Amino acid sequence: IEGINKGDYKLMCDSAGNAMENTVFGLYPELGHIKERLIALGADTALMSGAGPTVFSLVSKERKARKLLHSFDKTKYEVFAVRILG
Repeated sequence: IEGINKGDYKLMCDSAGNAMENTVFGLYPELGHIKERLIALGADTALMSGAGPTVFSLVSKERKARKLLHSFDKTKYEVFAVRILG
């Protein structure tokens, strides 16, 4: 929240977390693999949304978003790129 309030993207990415990830990733390891892959592909941060099954990432550059968007099999995953407005 502090990163958002300060408009500090790096702080927001560095402090983002989801306490439920360890439990859910233990039950559904593929979700953890997706998060790891997003980070390995250059995401600034990646998290599971709520209690899952959505995993999302944040990137500061559109080229990174395109890279992530095209790095997952669309027949297996629903993959979207969105722009944050504000």
